[in-house]
Amino acid sequence: MDTTETTLLPSQPFANVMLDTAFKISFGAEHGRENMLNLLGVLLPEKHITDIKYVDKEHPGLFLSEKKSIFDLECRAGDESFVVEMQVEKKSSFQDRVLYYSTFLLREQLMTPLEEMQARRGKKKKSKDNEIADYRLKPVYVVSILNFSLKHSSAAALDRGLVSHYAIRNVRADENMTDALHFVFLELGRMKYKPEEDVRCKDALERLAFTIKNGKYFQKKLFELRRLHQRYILYQRCLLNCSNLFLEHH
Repeated sequence: MDTTETTLLPSQPFANVMLDTAFKISFGAEHGRENMLNLLGVLLPEKHITDIKYVDKEHPGLFLSEKKSIFDLECRAGDESFVVEMQVEKKSSFQDRVLYYSTFLLREQLMTPLEEMQARRGKKKKSKDNEIADYRLKPVYVVSILNFSLKHSSAAALDRGLVSHYAIRNVRADENMTDALHFVFLELGRMKYKPEEDVRCKDALERLAFTIKNGKYFQKKLFELRRLHQRYILYQRCLLNCSNLFLEHH
């Protein structure tokens, strides 16, 4: 038996990464950096993300009456922000809720009312465009892993059959109004492969969706995991983190 292979496999059942704590352990903080890079790389391959920095995921409202927003995970790559969330239950007006919470990250890039008042009093320099407020926004990506499917007008709305990507675009032409806001949804409800059908996965995206959705069903016996090892080594590390950290404390 290959001892190198067995050391990477857990001696207990895998944790369910769709659970809040397990998800944050696997993809958050420094020990989840590789998993997060893999996740973003699979869902947004065109971004070529090679490094990230985790940032505070809590965002207060601008007013006392406005509740604060707390995301599952948030990180930055250069000037771009990425909010990564796990959504298990399908709630009413889900897309509207996501849109609302995304505005917190946009508003924080601008001056607060107090800062604007100070600027008008001459305590802050104007921008290059001779305006007090600089409205040039840095891109924000809201990445949601959904344990359900969204409704689409056609299959063409999906990237590789599992991902829907939204931006603010011209309805009559293939052009962006702005690159400031993106929504990327991995729809696990469209992953139809059963836990024993791993061989049907054709690419990294299907393997990612398959592992997140079915990982909780993987058995602890080595012989049942050997065939999964070579294909899902990157995502087994994610699940292994959960098993070692999450299950030890619960």
